[in-house]
Amino acid sequence: MNFDQLKQKFPGAVQSAPEEVELKRKNHWHQHSNGLGWVEDTAHVAESAYVGPDALVYGHARVSGNARVFENAQVCGDARVYENARVYGDARVYRYARVFGHAWVFENAWVYGHAQVYRYARVFGDARVCGYAWVSENALVYGHARVYGNTWVYGDAQVYGDAQVYGNTWVYRDARVYGDAQVYGNARVKYKLAEDFLHKTAGIAASLNIFPDLNGWYLLYKKVNYLTENTFTSLWNKKFTYTLGVPAEAVNPNPDITQGCGTGLHVSHPTYWNKGDTLLQVAVHEDSIISWMEGKIRCKELVPVRVISIERKENE
Repeated sequence: MNFDQLKQKFPGAVQSAPEEVELKRKNHWHQHSNGLGWVEDTAHVAESAYVGPDALVYGHARVSGNARVFENAQVCGDARVYENARVYGDARVYRYARVFGHAWVFENAWVYGHAQVYRYARVFGDARVCGYAWVSENALVYGHARVYGNTWVYGDAQVYGDAQVYGNTWVYRDARVYGDAQVYGNARVKYKLAEDFLHKTAGIAASLNIFPDLNGWYLLYKKVNYLTENTFTSLWNKKFTYTLGVPAEAVNPNPDITQGCGTGLHVSHPTYWNKGDTLLQVAVHEDSIISWMEGKIRCKELVPVRVISIERKENE
């Protein structure tokens, strides 16, 4: 890219003489000695780093170490690319993003916000990683995938297709999140599942790391209040009771699968609740499940199986 071509992208650009570079003037540009790529004077590129002839580094961005920015890639804003990282193709790294270690961002991928891509991670295709998301180790994010929020994608995990991962989610080990999947809330995904959020078994496994038995039954837990040896009351409605061995049905459950906190019976892992004096183990059939997200399941019906623990005051 020559200076005239640069001016087509940045009409206000002014070419700096070598002795003017240290003045750090906005809209003043120079060619980096290692690669001849264009660098705005307000940015910084170490002599050891490479900026290819068609690449751009501008704003207050910094490229250092043995990092390489080349082809049509751009690094800008307050972004940092360093160590042995690679940014190339039509990739963009901007705002406060960090790409380092041996990570690569390439093709048409964008990494921005406060996101970090590091170790041997790869972000490519039309993928977007933003917010405070971290992608690390040997993880891959590609296709049209979106990773954002406070998400961590690491290990040998892959997020691809049109998948979206956000919230406080962790995707790790050999996990695969793909197709039209959406994984969010506090989900933990570590298996090759979650092709589609509407795939109930995969979605529940992604959210709670549990699977049904061969007949479609899940064993889960619910906190209640003690009433008698076999009868317990709901935390939210004292008139609603649970009896061991007797199916309990929700009153007017909300059928909307996108509503995790709608009306229905809520069950989860043993430590999910901080209220109630009695922990029950309950059986829930997959046909009764309405929604699964944020570490819990909402269902239409359950069967109390047994008492796990009772924590009542001595005078009760």
